[in-house]
Amino acid sequence: MLSRHSWLASIAVSLVFAAAPAAATAQGSVASLTLVNADSDLDLFALADGMTIDLANLPTIALNVRADTIPDVVGSVRFDYDGIIGFQVESTAPYALAGDSAGDFDSWTPSLGSHSLAATPFSGAGTSGSAGPTVTVNFTVIDGQAPPPGTGDQVLVFHETAGFNHGSQITAGLAMFTSLAASHGFVVEAAAESTGFFTPTALAEYAAVVFLNTTGDVLDNSEQAAFEGFVALGGGYLGIHSATDTEYGWPFYGAHVGAWFSNHPPGTVPAQLTTIDATHPSTELLPTQFSWTDEWYNFQSNPANDPSVIVLVTIDETTYSGGTMGIPHPISWCREPSNGGRSWYTAMGHNVSTYSQTFFRDHILGGLEWVMNTSPEEAFVRGDGNGDGQVNVADAIFTLGILFTGVAATDCADARDANDDGQVDISDPVGTLVMLFGGGSSLPPPGSVCGIDPTLDLLDCPVSGCP
Repeated sequence: MLSRHSWLASIAVSLVFAAAPAAATAQGSVASLTLVNADSDLDLFALADGMTIDLANLPTIALNVRADTIPDVVGSVRFDYDGIIGFQVESTAPYALAGDSAGDFDSWTPSLGSHSLAATPFSGAGTSGSAGPTVTVNFTVIDGQAPPPGTGDQVLVFHETAGFNHGSQITAGLAMFTSLAASHGFVVEAAAESTGFFTPTALAEYAAVVFLNTTGDVLDNSEQAAFEGFVALGGGYLGIHSATDTEYGWPFYGAHVGAWFSNHPPGTVPAQLTTIDATHPSTELLPTQFSWTDEWYNFQSNPANDPSVIVLVTIDETTYSGGTMGIPHPISWCREPSNGGRSWYTAMGHNVSTYSQTFFRDHILGGLEWVMNTSPEEAFVRGDGNGDGQVNVADAIFTLGILFTGVAATDCADARDANDDGQVDISDPVGTLVMLFGGGSSLPPPGSVCGIDPTLDLLDCPVSGCP
């Protein structure tokens, strides 16, 4: 029989062991990564390295990914996604890429394009303790029912704000885009909030998305992923004024735009601007130097230091007070990433009157055409029917083949319109032959234009450099 003291000691020991923290869970391993239907919380299939996922073949685009571990419960699982280490850390099973609430999976939609997903188990919560082996899968996401982003004929003008609201400027900007669309043959759709617009299928309808005086955190994770996919497959981006005061927690956005807003001097003041690149479609009609009054932004980093950035317009900080960027201080710039759609931005646009100014409308229109990849007919050479950069008898023969024998046409229909009458017919190759061998012709001089065709018609050419 235990003495009273022995019994008390036994109780004390038991209490000590009961109060001691549980030993760290074994690190285990990740057996598989399973795609989950976040609407029903049911499994779809295991992800395999190198697989292609067609969103059109899935019952929903509300998805999630679960890491299946051995044993079922480990300390934690860290998900690394598309190079972001620690994209998600889960310390409670089920271990879900987009998170969950007691097994009710949160919704996530991967962007179109190529992705890499890695899962690493740990013996302790929050990636503490020892790490187990990492499992990585690379996969590609497509939407077989949606055209590629950037192939639509519409422009989405997005103007949601979660911070300062430039209400009057947004109204003036929408009026400007409506007017430009009516006179330049594109369609504008405005969105005051992101819901329903920032999905892979919806974005595929647009050639470009304009962030018009947006502010703050306006897109959720799935919408951000959809926009990244839109850009990856060629969709254009154009930002105006406070578009750089947007999405500070989204690294992709800051990198794609080129900089984030930092601060600005009080009020709107006049300053001297200089056009740096006068050959760009958005600056070719701007004066070399001009004075303009606006709210002049300083940025968290200088976009001029990014080798992918083309500085278009700068501001002279000696002509006003409060500039902190030094030389150069970009105000308008653009980017052409090697692996995605184009980006164009201007910090101008705080004054309502700016949106009715001809120089600003020309600036915006040129930037929009550039990001839409539709700057008119940079590859155009009149009479060059076969697209080899010169005009000779082969062009006439090639055009005859297209017209009468089913020869596949090259992209540049306008170049085959040798007589510049707005259509391609027998008169074009005949006129070319007469010009070459008949000692005269009423055709416009072949090859006299390289770049933009001055004649407005319904024919076009793709964007590329002149031969």
